[in-house]
Amino acid sequence: MSWSLRDGLRDSLVAAAPYGGPIAVMKESQSLSPSVRPQLEIYTASGATMATFPWKSGPVVLLGWSVNDELLCIQQDGTVLIYDLTGAFQRHFSMG
Repeated sequence: MSWSLRDGLRDSLVAAAPYGGPIAVMKESQSLSPSVRPQLEIYTASGATMATFPWKSGPVVLLGWSVNDELLCIQQDGTVLIYDLTGAFQRHFSMG
């Protein structure tokens, strides 16, 4: 496996897609310095990096995957941001 997780999964949000799909990892913002943006990383089930990018939106409380392998990032304010497997932004909607 080619995981590049420096600090393990402690203090991280993790979402694994079903059936051996991709895995998303984001370091929780409370464990980072206020001036540091968290990184969102997407891996294959075997640990190869598919995408890595800095998080530029609000605080994330939950990560998940849709049945279409879209990454769902749910923010504290109820906004859901949707990304594809390469980390490209697709769309967003609000739940409140």
